[in-house]
Amino acid sequence: MIKLGKYDTEDLDGMRFVARAIYKGKDRPPLRYIYVDGNEAMATDGHRLHIYQPEKDFQDGFYEVYKNTQTMFWLERLAQTEHLKFPEIDWFFPNSFRWEYNLLGASVDGDYVKLSRRLHRGDGLNYQHFSDMVKGEPFVAHYAGLGKPVYFTNHTRYGLIMPFRV
Repeated sequence: MIKLGKYDTEDLDGMRFVARAIYKGKDRPPLRYIYVDGNEAMATDGHRLHIYQPEKDFQDGFYEVYKNTQTMFWLERLAQTEHLKFPEIDWFFPNSFRWEYNLLGASVDGDYVKLSRRLHRGDGLNYQHFSDMVKGEPFVAHYAGLGKPVYFTNHTRYGLIMPFRV
């Protein structure tokens, strides 16, 4: 079991960032957990992907959020995971981008409006997914074009949100 507390500030915030993208349904078992591979912890619900590079070393595998309170975040590693396979994610990341935009993090609402105006007219972003991604922190948003994921980066966290058609 991994226990993160108030003194593990960066990892506590980072793993909570990843956990916001966990799939909430009962089907699709691999998406209901945090997956650790090498030095990256990740989760996806099929519409967004959150990735964090922890300061601590975590054993590779699938983790279930056991406890999540204001001061602690506990993860339990699953023992039986041979039936689980995390989706291949490499093909989601484009080789080039049409533009990038700095999100200053001062206002989630303001950043959402500014970024939405920069997207192609046929693309939109789910507000809750955007809010869960940036949570008022500075990020750089990268956009590759119509129907392509919007990619977000900051120093230890990154991820993407699939746009919806408007």
